[in-house]
Amino acid sequence: MIIVFYDDLCGLCSKEISHYKTIAPQSFLWVPISTGHDRLKEFGITISDALKLLHLVDDDGITHKGVDSFLVIWRELEGWKYLAKIASLPIVRHLICGVYFLFAEWRFRRLSHCKILPTE
Repeated sequence: MIIVFYDDLCGLCSKEISHYKTIAPQSFLWVPISTGHDRLKEFGITISDALKLLHLVDDDGITHKGVDSFLVIWRELEGWKYLAKIASLPIVRHLICGVYFLFAEWRFRRLSHCKILPTE
């Protein structure tokens, strides 16, 4: 089972994950960060790290974060596998990682629920 930790208090994140939930196979477990603190600890992921970047744990127990998490998700979704292949190309992946990191930092700084949590 692929375990995906997502920021359920972020409107944009929740919308995207809701879409994935409707098209994803049953091999995913979607864990909201606001209620999944014990699961995060189980995999050594801090709350602040999980709020900054999307995290998931794959079937082999390997933790992925940021763009790598999206790539794992997209590879499992019918119709999204091609996007995963394109996004995995070295230059494309490098660009996407840079843009995602900048967006994630901006989002983390502006959302109030990210500010009230301790940075572990």
